[in-house]
Amino acid sequence: MGVVIWADERVRFVLILLLVAVLGLTFWETRERQFEPKATRWWLTFVLLTHAFGYLLLRGYTIYADRKTR
Repeated sequence: MGVVIWADERVRFVLILLLVAVLGLTFWETRERQFEPKATRWWLTFVLLTHAFGYLLLRGYTIYADRKTR
């Protein structure tokens, strides 16, 4: 969050908006895949802490799981 402190208000707003969007996509992805509520909370927390990198890991995990079940 150190970078956010230096950013002006517009940049800070965009970063927060992007974080909310990534959290929404994470929630949507986990509910669509019918993850347990505990797993959904875990992924939301992970994405909150790691932002876009965590969301990319979630997407990679779901793609791997889909290929494994085929």
